[in-house]
Amino acid sequence: MRLFLLFILLCCANSLDAENLRLWYSAPAKNWWEALPVGNSHIGGMVYGGTTREEIQINEETFWSGSPYNNDRAGADAYLESVREYIFEGRNAEAGKILDERFFTGNHGMRYLTLGSVFLDFINTGVVDEYYRELNLGNAIATTEYVSNGIKYTRTVFSSFSGNVIVINMNSDKGKIQDFDLSYSCPLAVSIENIGSDLIVKCEGVEHGPNGVSITAGCTMDNQLAFDVLENTRLAAEILGESDRYIDSLKNMITRLPPMRIGRYNQLQEWMEDLDNPNDKHRHISHLYGLYPSNQISPYSNPLLFQAAKNTLLQRGDMATGWSIGWKINFWARMFDGNHAYRIIKNMLKILPGDEVVKDYPEGRTYPNMLDAHPPFQIDGNFGFTAGIAEMLLQSHDGAVHILPSLPEQWKEGKVTGLVARGGFVVDIEWKEGAPKKIVVHSRIGGTLRLRSYVPLKCKGLKKAKGECPNILYSSAKILQPLISDELDLPEKPDLR
Repeated sequence: MRLFLLFILLCCANSLDAENLRLWYSAPAKNWWEALPVGNSHIGGMVYGGTTREEIQINEETFWSGSPYNNDRAGADAYLESVREYIFEGRNAEAGKILDERFFTGNHGMRYLTLGSVFLDFINTGVVDEYYRELNLGNAIATTEYVSNGIKYTRTVFSSFSGNVIVINMNSDKGKIQDFDLSYSCPLAVSIENIGSDLIVKCEGVEHGPNGVSITAGCTMDNQLAFDVLENTRLAAEILGESDRYIDSLKNMITRLPPMRIGRYNQLQEWMEDLDNPNDKHRHISHLYGLYPSNQISPYSNPLLFQAAKNTLLQRGDMATGWSIGWKINFWARMFDGNHAYRIIKNMLKILPGDEVVKDYPEGRTYPNMLDAHPPFQIDGNFGFTAGIAEMLLQSHDGAVHILPSLPEQWKEGKVTGLVARGGFVVDIEWKEGAPKKIVVHSRIGGTLRLRSYVPLKCKGLKKAKGECPNILYSSAKILQPLISDELDLPEKPDLR
């Protein structure tokens, strides 16, 4: 089986259109990691491309192992005050024990299930020659071709958005198709009936807690999330003309949140306590949520926090898995370091042939069908990967639409169309020698547009911006100044372009 991975590295560097991009193979899929996906966001299939037997594994968005239910534990509120007291007394392990015994029900949500597989068993398939299968990334059609008994057979599979069906089309160069038997198998029928004893166990509390304890008071990410909820609600309230009393109550709650902290190693602290280990290479870097996807850590308004976040990234290292490695691409894009983001991209594009050979491929992060290998498969890694590439080419979270903020040296020229910035601005960019050559912006809803670029831009009516952007959709995060460790003599400042 041959697989070309180069296309993703080139898709932003050269003037390749999606219509010209294909994943192609010279043999049928032997397992799920080699099958090709089709879908329309409601129904999806994994196409194996077999010659004697074709399998299309199906899933559908409403097919779960059970219905929603209430996961609240009756009587848990009676123990809440004790949990808080233990945490504030530093007895976190005891607080965690109460949570385990009194708060959790043992039920952790329903599983998203496969709907089974459709099989096409072909009759009288002779010796197969000239085998080829592909997934066209431009039209989302999976194609299988081969020659058998002197006849070239072609089979295409796609998922229709309007019809909400998966379509299989078969033909040949002789105008006839192979006879086949059609069957369907759903191996999970028993599991569905006995689902009460077969559930996924999710992680609870802090996944990377201080001193190995999974509960703590006000970890940095929790505070950042709370800030975003309150601040975004405040902005929405102002746009909708809500009462001053309500808006003031939101502002008051924001001021009560603890500020972020810069620790003794010039790192962004993960917890209220300065317990970060600079040699800890744990893949979770949740406290950098404030950098991405949030806009709380800005190089312009909060440069010390920005540098502290960078130090945390350097201390944690570049290797990760699944969603974490996708997140790191975005982190380094926000750091305006396109070369480092590109390095993370290359880390992700290392093949893992399948989960059964993980030990032989310890750095494998991508399956042969280009789905992300945590392992097992995590779609979060694929989404994070594409989001990271977009973030390298365009950013709009920090008061302006930033053109080519994190372009790596390898992408010296290229073109991208249809990137949507905050405020409904649709941006097309062409660049050469690492600098924008042509920028086209279409506004969906109007409003002030502010552009940021490393090189001067020329356009009729373009003028230098002053002060904060008047477009409320570009409001910067008004966070409290960070607390700095007494053990840190001189906090580092970022070296910005």
